[in-house]
Amino acid sequence: MNIKQILLGTWFGDLAMFSREKIDIVRAALIQPEAVGTIANDQLASMLVTSICQSGETFLDVG
Repeated sequence: MNIKQILLGTWFGDLAMFSREKIDIVRAALIQPEAVGTIANDQLASMLVTSICQSGETFLDVG
């Protein structure tokens, strides 16, 4: 079992993922402003898919 598997689902893991997402957006805003929309869209899509899909089910994105 690696560190990612241990942290998954813990408050510290959630904090780490939240921080990484915010750092990614700030870094993109400073270095590649044209990519901020794409990065934000990807982050929102991940959040929506994980909240829509029920535990033990599979979500298939066909679009």
